[in-house]
Amino acid sequence: MGDRGPEPGLPAAFCIFPWVEQSFDIHGNLHLCNRSTAVLDAGGRPIALKNPGDLANIWNGPNMRSMRRQMLTGELPVICGRCISMEREGRESKRQEYLSNLPPWSPAPRDMIAATEDDGSTPLHPVSFELRTSNLCNAKCVTCSPEFSTSLIGDHRKLKSEAPESHRLARKIYQKVAHPKDNWAVSAGVYDDLKTNMDRVRLLYFSGGEPLMIPPNTDLVDYCIDSGHAENVSLVYDTNALPISEEWLRRWDHFERVEIRISIDGLGDKFDYIRFPGPFQTFERAAKLLADWNNPKARVTSQTTVSLLNILDLVDIFKWYWSVFGRESVIEKRLFFKDLRDPEALSLLKIPDVVYVEAISKLEGLARDLRQEL
Repeated sequence: MGDRGPEPGLPAAFCIFPWVEQSFDIHGNLHLCNRSTAVLDAGGRPIALKNPGDLANIWNGPNMRSMRRQMLTGELPVICGRCISMEREGRESKRQEYLSNLPPWSPAPRDMIAATEDDGSTPLHPVSFELRTSNLCNAKCVTCSPEFSTSLIGDHRKLKSEAPESHRLARKIYQKVAHPKDNWAVSAGVYDDLKTNMDRVRLLYFSGGEPLMIPPNTDLVDYCIDSGHAENVSLVYDTNALPISEEWLRRWDHFERVEIRISIDGLGDKFDYIRFPGPFQTFERAAKLLADWNNPKARVTSQTTVSLLNILDLVDIFKWYWSVFGRESVIEKRLFFKDLRDPEALSLLKIPDVVYVEAISKLEGLARDLRQEL
């Protein structure tokens, strides 16, 4: 993204995403972005893609028009609660971040506003698509659920049979939803729609499940290459990195930009426990493939979900990342930390103050070491 700062004089609640992006969760429910909750219809039900043509029809549907009008009058919709909370606390929200650092694929905010009709409709087309199309996954992360990993379905069935009370508690933690084993985007014609309109697409963001294991995702990427559109398309992946291979690197070389967000919540045996069954050796081998990748258009982000299990390991994770992706790698580097919310028993809410103090002390020590190096 560029670093231009937000345009002056914009409506106080303006956000680029309702004008540029279509974001969908693991069930095909529409979101304004991956930070918002689902967009609801008049009956309070999530708007979900189910049939071919839905992708285009919802773009200027009544709910999206209403959201745009609301933002232009200076009010964020209630589904933007995370950004609302962060801004009230004086922290930079995703909305503010993207206004200050406008992505190269986004029109100028004033152009978006000028193109908007009084009813909230826009002739502009979405250029960014966030796709969580299946829970197909090869891992049984202890902080995950069957909602996001097919590998956990059998374990939860066994838990329900042998320890129903424990299963009831687990299902309270994880939403009571059907397991989306089928790829909703296939039945809703999303991949076909994207292929038909690929000349408009500028960003494809794949999550899951494990997006590198989902065949229609790979087919869409190959279509971008074969049709000659890849050079104008950027890719983002949330991945556990285990499926990464030389073949994937060769695919990604065709694209304008690529960001690979690799999930790492521990090292060695800790990695294997949290992201069962690992193994860490396979993850590390994939990371070194990425570090040696001669692609200056690529970024590798280390994504760590901070929990009771690893809050004292953050410095070690940082040092590992730097040891692999240090100064010699041409890859753009980024670290991202987010706090675990569910299950609450492993969240930061359950960490004793004495552990917080130790974690902060370790991080302050790392900061001192980095200042000395610089």
